[in-house]
Amino acid sequence: MSLKARSDRLFKLEAVQTQKPKRKLFDRIVAPSLSQEEAFLAILIGASRADGTVSPEESQELAALTGRTKTLSSLSVARVSDIRRKIEQMIDRDGLDKVLGAACNAILNDGGRDPEDVRTKAESMLAHAIDIVFADRELHENEQDYIEELARQLAISEDRVREIASVIEIKNAF
Repeated sequence: MSLKARSDRLFKLEAVQTQKPKRKLFDRIVAPSLSQEEAFLAILIGASRADGTVSPEESQELAALTGRTKTLSSLSVARVSDIRRKIEQMIDRDGLDKVLGAACNAILNDGGRDPEDVRTKAESMLAHAIDIVFADRELHENEQDYIEELARQLAISEDRVREIASVIEIKNAF
């Protein structure tokens, strides 16, 4: 199946903005608090682990993004490794859903930021996550679910998700 066909299947998000989070009150209380860097890395790691297996291509893409993105490139290699280890442990202990929720909360509640800046950051996060999911040229149902949940939690419209996915498809086509 082509990436185009897979991304068309990927973004059937009839209720991206209308569904309520499937969380219990207790989950919201104990959700960890994350910095912007931790949130960004958590979203990327989550995308690479969404199908239960981190492919070599996903691992390479994750490493490349940590070196070239504005949010992470200013951090030392040791600091990125520390954050990555922390996020991996959180996912193993608390589950990917809870860590994703905490990451999205950190992005959307970046104190005092202009709402347009927050929206742009959320869309950038989604684009990077889609890029990681598409890195191995396979789209698994769990990856689809992860991207849909990420878009929903970041309040990104279905149309905007499709636009972002289209750009990533073009990037990965050649």
